[in-house]
Amino acid sequence: MNLNLSKQSRIYKKLFDLKPPQRNGLILNLHHTEQNSQKIRFINSSFHKSGQFLVLADNEGNIFVIDFSSHKFWNLPRILNSCTIIKFSHFKENEILVGAHTGRISVVDIQTGFLSAELVGHECPVSYVSFASDFLCLTSSINEAILWNLETNTKIQVLNLTHSCTLKYVSFIPVTNDILTCFNDDCIQIWQFGTFEVKNNIPPLVWFNHEVKNITFTLDGKIMVLGCRPHHLALFLLSTFKLLKFITLPEYVQTLKHVDFVPQPNDGGSNKLVAVLSGRGSVHFYDFEQNIIVSELVADYEISKYDFSSKSNFFVCLLCSGDVNIYDVVHYIVVPVKLRAVRAETPGRSVRLKKCLEKMGVVKEKIREILEIEKLRMILKECGEYPDSYRKKIWEHLLELPNNKRQYNAIINNRMIISFDGLCQKYPLQDKRCLKNLKQLLDNLVTWCPFFFHVDYLPLFVFPFVKVFANKPLTCFEAVCTIIINWCQFWFEYFPLPPINILAMVENVLMEHDPELLDHLTKKNITAEIYAWPILKTTFSEILAAPSWRVFWDHVLTNEPSFLLCGVVAYNILHRAVLFSLKDEKQFRCFYNTHHPVDVKRLLAKSYQILANTSASIHPRQYLNMFQKIKMGEYPNFCDYPKTIVDMKAAKSREMTEEAGKLKRDEVDLFRQRLVSLDRLQDFGVQEEENRRILEMENAIRKQLLEEQDRVQTHYERIAKLREQFNAEDKVVASLKNKIAKEEQKKSRQKYLNSLLNDVSFQKKEKDYELTKVEDELLRNYSQLLKNKYKIEKLLPDGTSTSTTPASTIDKHQQDLANEIRTVSSFDKPQTYLKDLNLTTGLEAMDNLIKKIEDELEKEKRGVVDESAANRRVLELQVETRELAAEVNNLIKLLAESRSVELNE
Repeated sequence: MNLNLSKQSRIYKKLFDLKPPQRNGLILNLHHTEQNSQKIRFINSSFHKSGQFLVLADNEGNIFVIDFSSHKFWNLPRILNSCTIIKFSHFKENEILVGAHTGRISVVDIQTGFLSAELVGHECPVSYVSFASDFLCLTSSINEAILWNLETNTKIQVLNLTHSCTLKYVSFIPVTNDILTCFNDDCIQIWQFGTFEVKNNIPPLVWFNHEVKNITFTLDGKIMVLGCRPHHLALFLLSTFKLLKFITLPEYVQTLKHVDFVPQPNDGGSNKLVAVLSGRGSVHFYDFEQNIIVSELVADYEISKYDFSSKSNFFVCLLCSGDVNIYDVVHYIVVPVKLRAVRAETPGRSVRLKKCLEKMGVVKEKIREILEIEKLRMILKECGEYPDSYRKKIWEHLLELPNNKRQYNAIINNRMIISFDGLCQKYPLQDKRCLKNLKQLLDNLVTWCPFFFHVDYLPLFVFPFVKVFANKPLTCFEAVCTIIINWCQFWFEYFPLPPINILAMVENVLMEHDPELLDHLTKKNITAEIYAWPILKTTFSEILAAPSWRVFWDHVLTNEPSFLLCGVVAYNILHRAVLFSLKDEKQFRCFYNTHHPVDVKRLLAKSYQILANTSASIHPRQYLNMFQKIKMGEYPNFCDYPKTIVDMKAAKSREMTEEAGKLKRDEVDLFRQRLVSLDRLQDFGVQEEENRRILEMENAIRKQLLEEQDRVQTHYERIAKLREQFNAEDKVVASLKNKIAKEEQKKSRQKYLNSLLNDVSFQKKEKDYELTKVEDELLRNYSQLLKNKYKIEKLLPDGTSTSTTPASTIDKHQQDLANEIRTVSSFDKPQTYLKDLNLTTGLEAMDNLIKKIEDELEKEKRGVVDESAANRRVLELQVETRELAAEVNNLIKLLAESRSVELNE
């Protein structure tokens, strides 16, 4: 599908068709081709976090938006002429961050195309953008990183670096929001977010000093993967920052350009699959748990970049042709597809490839012709130096290096001697990679010729060449070997002494060209060992700056070996004024070990003059051999050193080492004995100190016991006083209790007597009521008797009777009745009659008892009652009351009997 630009000022959305995936998983092919058939390359892409939007940027600054949900695409109005990075914002749905070459970052709305904000602060193009929570965004360039607040579009923190230090990678760590930085020396630092203090350091040694190409994290923030050169993966556990696994990918991956985790559904962010972009432009899907490559994606053209959608199955690849391919990633991770690791070829491509190979052969032949020694000399004569971009290639040609890979691998695999063990401490270089290359070269040289193990100045000699051939260890090794064979002839003839013959040649040449200077040096006792040997053994690197040194060695390698000695003489002659001002040996030694401003062109001109005008009798070329190259397929056996003396020295050194080891062991034994003695002394001292402390502790305890006794005695006295006080208070309380008890007893006795009086009164009333009833009954009986009398009198005849016997009987009874009636009627009240019936005694006793109770109550009120006597009297009253109650009951029974008798009569 061709993404055409909309020429209108407003955004115009167009529809597109999304077809089912092809056999290789391809869903959509995008390209930007103008009407004149000129194709514009896409260089950046980014997926929205929902996976439904994709933004693409081409190399002219055009930005296209593709909406997969509505099947529409549109382009935004151009705001930049170039785009170094493009990224969807994680906080605002429709905003993207677009970085320019000037370092400016624009925030653009994809729906309206409006410029929402600009983030200004970077001086170099932005290379990475990372997001955290709370609207935090981290952007980084090669020399600085800036933390932004995207809610207010303001800076929060700036990480600036020195000019010698650059950034490779900066990003937030998921979940924790800590900041990871990787510098140009591959050292990784973890910064605590908020305080911005260094939380952890991971040196390159952990992943075996392989160059870091890319860093990525799982979404749950538990695993970090480092993609290293050439084809290694280092897995770290972020909770401890420890190396979890170091993986070497298969050889056919060759090199590694980019690594990223592949989002998979339902994995909870613990991604197990990584996509590895190899150097030949194919993507390998690697499962690091099973340690297998699941599948491989090979496009028609090399893949330069790729990006995954976290929520959908889309996978976008930017091809080197400028096109964009969108694939279904499920096609490569769910059902593994084994694709051929060969790019698809179109008809006629093999013919073009043959033509290209023929043209390459012609080009190589022309290069050989250009690099002929005479033509190179002409270049030097015309330009004064070789071009920096071609210097390595020209030096390789001048030294005629054979590129013996097999022999070099044999040297690497047969390293037996650990040389220059304290190199890091002696030469603390900031560039750790350069130090590693230097150590590797020294080890290779010692393996090639063990004699170099004893040459202490060898690191200074080879270091400049390590800087030149930084990324080509084989070329560096062969170049140094060739230079040692040709430009270091007779250097080691009198080792460990300086090369006397070489220094004599320099002195002879100096005597011929500047005898006055030589005479001055001789008078100051300055020999060639001081004014020539420090320059030679450091290959001019201590007195020339790096650019001047490279220019000087352009001429050294182009000329015969004697040119180097002529350069030493030329340097001394050019600084003759300074040398004449120096006074002692210390100043001379300092001069030859320090950089001084020198015009390299004058130095070269003077060197060429000395090389051409030195007489043949003393010219160094008659003593030195002509250039000898290293043969193809083998390395020469270097024997230009006093083998016997060196072996003797080595043997003596071994003896001395053994002796030193023995002395060290003896010293260790002495130290151990000393430590034992000190331990014993210390134990004695400890025992004395312990005894002293025990005595002090006993005294302290004794003092504490005395203090405790005093305290207890004081406590006892206080308790005694309190006991006396409490006893007095107890007496008062007891008296109060007795008084309260008496009062309570009085109240209870009074209450009892009142209740008893009430009972007696109630019983008296009840008896009165019973007597009243008896009186009423007697009255009724009396009235009945009167009625009966009246009836009898009425029935009886007045004066006579019919019968004498009954009459007399009746008369007798009548006479008795009349007498009884008269007896009853003769009393004034029925009570007198009742008392005569033995009621008088009971009533009098009751009255007497009540009178006694009233008298006792009156005595209690007056308070003249003895307590014991009162209690005894109460008991007597209770007995009398019970006796009286019994008598009353007897009286009631008598009254009832009398009543029943009367009724019966």
